[in-house]
Amino acid sequence: MSHIVDKVCTYRHATSDDLDSIMLINDQFEHKWTIEKFQEVFTNEIPLILIYNEDEILIGYLVYFITLDEGRIINIAIDPQYQNKSYGRQLIHHALEEMYESNVHYALLDVKTDNLSAISLYTKMGFQILCRRIGYYAGDIEGDSYFMQLRL
Repeated sequence: MSHIVDKVCTYRHATSDDLDSIMLINDQFEHKWTIEKFQEVFTNEIPLILIYNEDEILIGYLVYFITLDEGRIINIAIDPQYQNKSYGRQLIHHALEEMYESNVHYALLDVKTDNLSAISLYTKMGFQILCRRIGYYAGDIEGDSYFMQLRL
């Protein structure tokens, strides 16, 4: 797969060789995926995009899948030391471009209702809240979600 480069970052699809680097970011968060969940992503060939800075340091990742004309963002994480520097916005934008090129008409995601910074980012990018899903998150991260959509 070719690398796409912009002024700040390099993007590419992850392979199982990237799993250790991905887990270094993932493990910094209270609510995180298991290594088995990421292995499932690779097994099912679900796109997992990595974002690197100009020094080739992994900054973050985004996992999404496509069903018919909908793209669904299911996980995004930016290394805490790189947060609030627009890397998350750039990574989402790149994923949305990939979805659009795959003839996706809608991008969808769920976000915890108390994740105000993420809600603010998604809203600024044009996502709209469709509904509140009561009890959407279970287990370690119990709570409600906002189901959001962006027309591409």
